Amino acid sequence: MNRARLTLAIETSNPGGGSVGVALGRVSADGSVHLLGEERLRELRRHDDDLAPAIERVCAGAGIGPSDLDRVAVSAGPGGYTATRMACAAGAMICQATGAEAVRVPTALVVWRTLDESVTERGVAVLLASKNGQSWACLFPSSYKFGDPVPSGAIVDASSLSALESAGAAAIASDRHLPVEIRSMGVGMGMTITEACPSAISCLGVSAVLPGCDAAELVPIYPREPDAVTQWRERHAEKDTGDGSGSGADKPKR
Repeated sequence: MNRARLTLAIETSNPGGGSVGVALGRVSADGSVHLLGEERLRELRRHDDDLAPAIERVCAGAGIGPSDLDRVAVSAGPGGYTATRMACAAGAMICQATGAEAVRVPTALVVWRTLDESVTERGVAVLLASKNGQSWACLFPSSYKFGDPVPSGAIVDASSLSALESAGAAAIASDRHLPVEIRSMGVGMGMTITEACPSAISCLGVSAVLPGCDAAELVPIYPREPDAVTQWRERHAEKDTGDGSGSGADKPKR
């Protein structure tokens, strides 16, 4: 399909950093975007309170109805657990209601697309979803070109930086939660540290080179097992070890 596709992009993966909002535009196959509108999420009690209203505002401002959409692109993470879950749920709901094609966009690619060429041409590791001294890292070597398959990611800590550097990372792009140990080690190694600023407009652009998926496949990219699942497993492992009666009858519903 060569025509520009009318696409709604949702980027809420990094609440408190980056550009949290939605964008609407006609996206060409080469990633060029004719922007029709952008709406930042307003500061309310919760970051997701304004998501549906922001989508309504950006579509109304462009004179676009829901049935006009060709695609809905969602920055699926890794990122904030609730933020990515709400964004994916909203995107899937719109696709199911309108017949628009869903696009599951890795947030690391959204970040990479916003970086200056002076950073990407040297090779950069995008670090997101940091917790307990660890981050999820996706390495884009200097040879990476827009449209290439998105590299897989892995959990790293400060001791992993030498391996990332050897693999081609001369810079780190991270959100504001980059662990102190990783930052200090990176600076000591002479790596450039730059802020990751994913945006809905960048999400629009990268959606051009990504395949569509079924709305049911529009789910968050989790870097690690959610805490609730880990705690449930640990509680039931202790119960089974203690009395052998763990039947799973009280397993939490999905």
